[in-house]
Amino acid sequence: MKLIRSSIIVLLLTLSLFACGRKSQPKPPEERAPAPVREAKIEPRSSSLVLKWKAPIETASGDEILYLDTFDVLRKVNRKNVSPDYREIAVINVKEDEVSDFEYQFEDREVELGTVYEYLIVPRDGEGIEGVPQLSLRVSFLGAGSLVESIPFVVEGEEDTK
Repeated sequence: MKLIRSSIIVLLLTLSLFACGRKSQPKPPEERAPAPVREAKIEPRSSSLVLKWKAPIETASGDEILYLDTFDVLRKVNRKNVSPDYREIAVINVKEDEVSDFEYQFEDREVELGTVYEYLIVPRDGEGIEGVPQLSLRVSFLGAGSLVESIPFVVEGEEDTK
């Protein structure tokens, strides 16, 4: 009986060494990345554009986000003689205690009448892993009466070929 009990104890100790501190297999970065921001919108003003959004509450794979760090605000200007690429125009720090329902915002004052702008808001976690945007916010800036639309964001090279 003592031999069986000792064998079981040795077996359990051996198994516990192999599983020490590990809850599951590590996930690749694209699964740990933050999900897209929620409720993104643009409120046009007479001489600026105010972007508003809420933080994601989960990762791309549906797990709870443990630590969200920043939001990168990217803008593309659709105008002649301007690069067609998105450029970072702001980094907004996450308010630790107010992640779930806090509405973040950024005011872009560097806008010109008659110009079309597209914005992306990219969440980034504490390890620097970027989320993939779901929507691009496009606005034809005409002051307070600007036309705003949300369009699906497609990563280059991943266009639907159907």
